[in-house]
Amino acid sequence: MSQKRQENPVLEFVIGCLMGPVIVLSTIGGEREHGEVFELDDANGGIVLFTPTNVVERSINGATGRNGYSHVGMLLGLTNDGGDLLIVDSQPSHGIKASPLSRYEGRRITYIPLDDRTLAHARGGALSRLGKPYRGRRGGLTCGEFVAACMPTRLKNKMRERSNFVTPNSIAKAFGIETGGTETVTDLSKRLRF
Repeated sequence: MSQKRQENPVLEFVIGCLMGPVIVLSTIGGEREHGEVFELDDANGGIVLFTPTNVVERSINGATGRNGYSHVGMLLGLTNDGGDLLIVDSQPSHGIKASPLSRYEGRRITYIPLDDRTLAHARGGALSRLGKPYRGRRGGLTCGEFVAACMPTRLKNKMRERSNFVTPNSIAKAFGIETGGTETVTDLSKRLRF
């Protein structure tokens, strides 16, 4: 019988704190074909909620609370060797990885900044999960489950308050966000230069 790996919030926090000060990582979970290098900076980071843009995404929003969101990822102070902001998220096509935020260019979003302690915890949790698959495969996580798994217990529990299945809309509700985003990815990229 195989043993399931236990989550260790203390270890995730320690990893996040140790890796925070400008460390260079080579291609761990990044777009290996492009040879991206991640740089971690102690700059602010946060959760990015995306509004729906097509029928599938509108269906996700409708089925999960109608708060106006269909995808979620995190900015954790990661940039590639070209200085592009990287978002860490989980997608059906590739699982959990860091990729340029610019791939979401034109999308409407809501950005939820994280305090330093929560950011350190989220960073450690995210880095320890890079390369994991999307839900449906062993150990896989949806975008909402991934973000919740990276949060401290108090926030994770708040995101799961109404059910055990975490969605972008349940994350929005946990932070008191009522409806879809007013900012664009372009606006956020200009405002946040790590």
